[in-house]
Amino acid sequence: MFESFELHFLMTSHMVSLTRTPKYVMKDPVKKLAVLDQLREVIPLIDKSIKRLHLSMKTPKRHYVSDHIVEMMDVYDGIAEYYEDWVEQAHQTYRKCTTIGKIRDKAGAANYYARQEKLYQNNTIAKISEVVKKQRNRKFTTDRGPVKAEREQDLRRERRKNAVEQFKVLYAAKPELSTNLQLNLIDCRRQEQDSIDDSVV
Repeated sequence: MFESFELHFLMTSHMVSLTRTPKYVMKDPVKKLAVLDQLREVIPLIDKSIKRLHLSMKTPKRHYVSDHIVEMMDVYDGIAEYYEDWVEQAHQTYRKCTTIGKIRDKAGAANYYARQEKLYQNNTIAKISEVVKKQRNRKFTTDRGPVKAEREQDLRRERRKNAVEQFKVLYAAKPELSTNLQLNLIDCRRQEQDSIDDSVV
């Protein structure tokens, strides 16, 4: 059972990762086809896994993912730009502002937060910061290969893809699992049979 849930979450993670493919990648027809093919493969497997694990997932979001996400990504060249990460980022930026400045005067605090928010969201300042960050990085004369973050990302991708293949094998061997109710009934019947056997002895 644990293995089934682990594979289910890994496949879901794989699907979400594919849906976050940015537009500039989806503009390439070859890469776009590869992403959409992987989605067409993994989404039906996730649906089977939901049914197999007896999960209640009858929601509009689930319907959207199961039936429409591939065509939406095909039409709009991906949906990564429609994610609401910017809202969370704005919350984090505001929290950072509030932790930096401890100003008692409300008008002064509001002005301070507005200035900080303007700085955080200024594209020019962000670009300059990125340039300064690159200039401060150490320059290596030899190619050091992929950095640690890239290696970890590749390992995660490989693990998710392996989960898809493992689930195919698992589903072929055992397409259905017993529900908790069925398992409880089996336990009750076994206890009744044991009590009958004890009374006979």
